[in-house]
Amino acid sequence: EGKFYINSRCTRKSTCRNNKLIMDQSYQCSDDATCDERKDVRKCYCNDGYEGDGVKCTREVVPKDCYELYVSGTHSDGVYTIYPDGWPSGIQVYCEMESNGGGWTVLQRRSSASVDFYRSWLDYKNGFGNKNEDHWLGNKYIHSLTDQKTYQLRIDLNDSASLSYDAVYSTDSDDSSNYAAYSTDSALSSYYAVYSTFSITNEADKYRLSVGSYSGNTGE
Repeated sequence: EGKFYINSRCTRKSTCRNNKLIMDQSYQCSDDATCDERKDVRKCYCNDGYEGDGVKCTREVVPKDCYELYVSGTHSDGVYTIYPDGWPSGIQVYCEMESNGGGWTVLQRRSSASVDFYRSWLDYKNGFGNKNEDHWLGNKYIHSLTDQKTYQLRIDLNDSASLSYDAVYSTDSDDSSNYAAYSTDSALSSYYAVYSTFSITNEADKYRLSVGSYSGNTGE
């Protein structure tokens, strides 16, 4: 009772009441859906990357960086999964959402001596540390991030005795609100540097760093 049935071509929908099929009506899959039978239920199913009832499907939010998460409505600091080009299963990053306009993807945080940063090439390639604490994201991930868009880089330098953590960030240069991020420590207090563009090449090119013009109060 009350169950619905879809014909083999997913063009008609009927409802069972009093052991009879009634309310025969037209039914059509979204352009982003497939007519299929799954677990003995034939209906329209949204394709991978989409969500909905099959008649109406919308693209799932698959953020490439923290800024895309921010504009989708996520405004709290924390660890989130993003999906840069080349990483369909996603990677975890710390997103700074509550300062400097929000939407920053943190590439490094180094605010104490709790994590050893004197590491091997492999460690810097893959990343290390705790995303909620001091860490390096990993050169292979930073390359994927900066290869998919044009980013700016912001470096915040804080007194190591202060409670605030040190961070460096990067942002899409075509939109001053679109960010990826990176961080480091310093004996300075409330200093920052911004570079108009920022990227690193792949491992074959030894993750070569490229930055654009400088602004800030640290001095180059």
